[in-house]
Amino acid sequence: MADYIDSMSEIKDEMLINPIEIAKKMPKLIKSIQETNLGGIYGRTDDNRIQINQSLDYENKKLYFFHELTHVLQTSHENGIKQCGFYNGHDGMFLTEGATQYTAEMLYHVSNGTNLEYREQPGTVRGASNRTPYSPLSEYQYNGNVLELLAKTMDLPLPQVLALGYRKDGRETLKNIYESMEGNQGKFDELMNNLEQIYSIDKLIIYGNSKHLQSQTPKLFNMANDDHTPFRANFDTYNELMNKTERELVATYMENHNTEYVLQHYNEIAQFLTTPELKNNFLSAIQQLSQDLTQDNTQIYTPPTEESSVEQPIQSENQNENKLTLKQKVAQFLKKNNLFMNLSFVDKFVRKQLDILPPVTQEVRNTNTRAFGGTREDFMNELTNFGQYRNLPSIQRMSDPKRLARMQRKMEENQQSNDDNERS
Repeated sequence: MADYIDSMSEIKDEMLINPIEIAKKMPKLIKSIQETNLGGIYGRTDDNRIQINQSLDYENKKLYFFHELTHVLQTSHENGIKQCGFYNGHDGMFLTEGATQYTAEMLYHVSNGTNLEYREQPGTVRGASNRTPYSPLSEYQYNGNVLELLAKTMDLPLPQVLALGYRKDGRETLKNIYESMEGNQGKFDELMNNLEQIYSIDKLIIYGNSKHLQSQTPKLFNMANDDHTPFRANFDTYNELMNKTERELVATYMENHNTEYVLQHYNEIAQFLTTPELKNNFLSAIQQLSQDLTQDNTQIYTPPTEESSVEQPIQSENQNENKLTLKQKVAQFLKKNNLFMNLSFVDKFVRKQLDILPPVTQEVRNTNTRAFGGTREDFMNELTNFGQYRNLPSIQRMSDPKRLARMQRKMEENQQSNDDNERS
């Protein structure tokens, strides 16, 4: 336990967490630690007792003790309901297990003076051999992969996302951040429900129910940790849920980052897509986005000749597109890619933006009196659409900075309230 806290102290600035406050909770939360025969289970937490499989070697015992200790420190009881990390008694265990394993492995490597090693891990998603997570984890690889994708979508360092699991308002804070992003209003609970179905199907496979998941007709099952919530599933829906999750996170990322930032950092997202099809579709979309941006930013100026010095149309559809807002350009890009258009909220966003596109016009000007002037300044204004593309920021723009600032203040107020309650 001392090793756990010492390791946390070394990365407290990355996680924005107070190891001393966490250490103070240990004596009342942990009453016993046992090594026992757990069969194929590495570790288990039952209220105040941690059990570790005695058959593991020392290093694995240490790693999975860190995992179970994280569960203990993040567990609370609210209104008679046991909650842990991002799990609220109904759903959220997918993220909780992924965050718990990530936290454990991060602290384990700090303790040992080693580094997390990211690697492609084929064959680690049970029941989905076509998926290859890119993850440093030795368990819950896919969960960790999705966490990475979620963190990048929300522009949060992963350690800060993991640290939310220690807070009583961590899930609510995560929800506020996720839903503050453009196109995500009211979407967090749907995301958590989809992830919980993925988690539950994984548990069904572990417990030997694969034959029931092979049915062409989805069978009725209960959520892994909630017997009151049935859902229908087979292996097809299992893969569809994972595809949907990854596509929606990518769509959110695209919608909430400017084009130049996406083109500079697209590989950070591509590496966390787990099938060749998803990666290829995303990279094709990136290529198209790059071509569209190049066309928007580049116009060739031909000096007028005698033959061309008569009135003629000089504004084409491509030139008209230079007047589009960033959202309208994103909508045009999304419409060209089936990867995104089968998502209902993306389709709604695209229709809304394209309905207000400016009409294609044919302006008639005399090229001899065109406001070009032959000067470098005029040429650069024309080339960059009067500065719109000249100095794009090197970092992303969030959709509502004022809302994020208010949310940050609320987070700080909630944390202060929690601290005051614990002291009293």
